[in-house]
Amino acid sequence: MTNTFNASKELTLTNEQIVNLICKLKHAIYLKSLNGRDGWSIISGNPSRISVNPNEVTLNKEGYCDTVTGQSFTSGWIGVNGYDKKFFFAAYYDWSYSFCHESNEGWLYFSETCSKETRNAVNKLIESSSSNSDLNQNLTTRALDWKPSQSFSQYNSSFAKLKDYIFAGDCYQANLTQRFEANAKWSKGDAINAFLNDTDRSMANYCAFIEIEANNFLLSLSPEQFLQCHEGTLQSKPIKGTVKANGALTTKQEQELLSIKNKAENLMIVDLLRNDLGKVSETGSVTVEKLFDIESFSNVHHLVSTIKSKLNRARYDEFSAFLNCFPGGSITGAPKIRAMEIIKEIEKHPRRYYCGSIFYWDDRTNNFDSNILIRTVELINNKAYCWAGGGIVADSELMSEYQESINKVRHITGINP
Repeated sequence: MTNTFNASKELTLTNEQIVNLICKLKHAIYLKSLNGRDGWSIISGNPSRISVNPNEVTLNKEGYCDTVTGQSFTSGWIGVNGYDKKFFFAAYYDWSYSFCHESNEGWLYFSETCSKETRNAVNKLIESSSSNSDLNQNLTTRALDWKPSQSFSQYNSSFAKLKDYIFAGDCYQANLTQRFEANAKWSKGDAINAFLNDTDRSMANYCAFIEIEANNFLLSLSPEQFLQCHEGTLQSKPIKGTVKANGALTTKQEQELLSIKNKAENLMIVDLLRNDLGKVSETGSVTVEKLFDIESFSNVHHLVSTIKSKLNRARYDEFSAFLNCFPGGSITGAPKIRAMEIIKEIEKHPRRYYCGSIFYWDDRTNNFDSNILIRTVELINNKAYCWAGGGIVADSELMSEYQESINKVRHITGINP
């Protein structure tokens, strides 16, 4: 059976309608990218299938169709693969609302597998989404009273142990993180309002809101792409190298970003990802398209590189390639396995979903994309958690790394070093 779409229409929803719609959907998702011509928002909910097992995430391979052009996602799998094992959630969505930020146009899509009941329910929810507004344009995550979950001395102890491992030769870079927390008696409406307001300010390209359960939400303002596959081309854009932003990039900040230390850290992870992509790619196809690019966001400036390759379709599909490369090198270290073992030993709190990836896998085109779950808040049981960290190498300095971790989430927590 060919995978086609037999129902679509142009539709542009206001933020008020979006908030009201998401509040009424079960397992609601909202993916948002503000990346120029590639800027899209994707909304869905009320999935037809839910899985907590990555092995159950498969697409129909009987047909392939590209009857609807332009948008990034129509129907398929959207989910999250957490950094810690057993933190996996995925759902199959038979419909979606997509909005193009460049053209300011939106579309509502229903796949041929979408039931009549779901179509009718979604249309009714959209029709009623203009009434009883839950829109709050002032609420942000900074409104919460954030505090570090561990003391500075505990961070110092973890830092010292990591440096000992580096000098002993166990690894040459590892990503050390710390957790922040706050009380958050927030409703689902509060969570989606904060996500909308924070993403508009963050300038990040891989933002995501996902409702895992009725009391468990992820709000990700991630600037980092983990793995994308578009028409068989794999792409990864690791971030390593950070300076605090106070407006436009200055010459001094550019020089700091392009320091020998930052370029060395970035190159370590580029080499690691070249190796990871090489395992799932056609022989000889891995290339570094951009090395040491600078990207700017509301809170920081980053050093970013881009690696591409051709997927080895004889052995892997998009999702299995993602799992084989997971987790990202920028949030683990090099060599990856030993760095992860050290991280598990020295970090005070488990990462859960943090440093994992939110992903989508389109059932129409097989296109796949995923982020690195950094700059992310997890809301669960009236608590909010947020993590931040950075790559530690032999010449890393304690206070500089500690302050960098706080800078990376100050637009979320409001905490200043």
